[in-house]
Amino acid sequence: MRRQRRRVNGRFFLFLGGLALALVVTTLLLLGGGGAGEIGFGSINAELKESGVIIREETIVSTEKYEKINFNVIEGQAVADQTLIATVFKRGYQDESMIALLNLQKEIRNYQLKLLGGSDATAAELDSRIAAVKALIRDAARGDSEQDLLSLEQQVRQLQQERINYLRTAVTPDTQLQGLYNQLADQENSLRNWTRDIVNTAGNGIVSFYFDGYEQVLSSGKLGTINVSLINSLVKGGNTASTTESSSESQLYRLISPNHWYLAFTTDIDDPMRVCAGEEYYVTFDDYSDAIYLATAREPVVFIKSNEESTATQGVVNILEFHVDIGSFVGIRTVNMTITKAAQGLMIKESMLDIYNGVPCVYVESGDVVTRVEVNVLAMDEKNAVIQSRDAAVPLVAGQKLVKP
Repeated sequence: MRRQRRRVNGRFFLFLGGLALALVVTTLLLLGGGGAGEIGFGSINAELKESGVIIREETIVSTEKYEKINFNVIEGQAVADQTLIATVFKRGYQDESMIALLNLQKEIRNYQLKLLGGSDATAAELDSRIAAVKALIRDAARGDSEQDLLSLEQQVRQLQQERINYLRTAVTPDTQLQGLYNQLADQENSLRNWTRDIVNTAGNGIVSFYFDGYEQVLSSGKLGTINVSLINSLVKGGNTASTTESSSESQLYRLISPNHWYLAFTTDIDDPMRVCAGEEYYVTFDDYSDAIYLATAREPVVFIKSNEESTATQGVVNILEFHVDIGSFVGIRTVNMTITKAAQGLMIKESMLDIYNGVPCVYVESGDVVTRVEVNVLAMDEKNAVIQSRDAAVPLVAGQKLVKP
C-alpha cells in the first residue's frame, strides 16, 4: 500500500522560524548576564542571623600594683559617684599588721563585755547575727550555697562595725580601756599608711571587676577604629579571659553605662544587605535572653583592599546602638543573634543590585543614558529588595527602568 505524502505549507516554516528566534534571544540573554527591570513598590520582612561583639560605654579605672585588696561592692552592683569601691594594700604590706589589729579589737571587746557585767542582750544578738552570716560564708566557700561571697563578707563587716559602734557607746571607758583605745588608734594609723581607699569618681554606673583584654580597643570612644579583622578575630575566638596590665598599674574595675551600649558585626563586601544609618532593627540574642531589643543603626564602615598586596580584610562593619538596660551583657563579649527588619517602599528584583566601591547601587536607564545610583538596602530576601537612594538629590521613583551592566 502506498503512503500518502503530506504537503507542508508555509505556516509550518513560519512556526519553526519563530521558535528558532526565541531560542536565539533566550541564549543571548543568558550568555550576556544582563537584564532589565522596573522599580515597583512592596514590602519585605528580612532576617539576618549573625555573630558579633558587644561594645560597652565604660570607664576603666586602674590603680598602682598592690599586695591585696578588700572589695566594698559586688560584681554588677550599681554605684553612684563617691562610692567606696575597694581598699588596696600597697606592695610590702604584711598580714601581721592586720592580725595584730584584729587581736587588739578582740581584746577590747572582751574587756568591754567585762565592764558590762559579762553579758549584754544587744551585743549577744549582734554576735549571733555575725555567726549566722559566717556560717553562710562557709557554705558558699564549700559550694553548698549559691550566695555571693563578697556580699556575705560585706554583711559581716557591717555587723562587726555595728557591734564596735554599739559597745563604744554602751561602755564608759576606765583607764585600762582608754589605753586600749589609744593602742587601737595607733594600729589603725599605721595600717592606713599601707592602704588606699579607691573611691569612684567616674559617675554613676555598674561595677565589674572582670576584664577580657579588649577593653582598650573596643569601647564607645573608639568606634571609628574598629575594623573587620578585629571583629572577625573575636567572633572566631569567642569570649576570652585575659587581663591587660601596664608595668606600673593594674586594672581595678570597669564602670559601665547601664543603658547605652553597642553591637558590631561584619558582612561581606559584596553583600548588599547591611544596616542603614538611622534605621531601627529588632534583635534577639541566642542563649542569653528571650527579650526583643530595639536598636538604631549607625553608618556602616566599608573596608576595601587598596591593592592586591594589601593584607587588610575586606568587608563591612555594621554597628547597632542600644538605649536599653544592658543586663547580662556587662560581662559578655561575643554573641549570636537574629536581626529582623520590616520595610516597605521602592522594591526591585534582587538581581538588579550591584556593588560599586563597596556600596550597593542600581543602574537607571533613561533613554540612551544609564545612571548609577547608590542605594541603601532596607530589607532583602532571595528574590526582591526594598531600597532607597542614598542621595536625596538623586531620587528614585516607581516606574523607572533598571538595567544590569
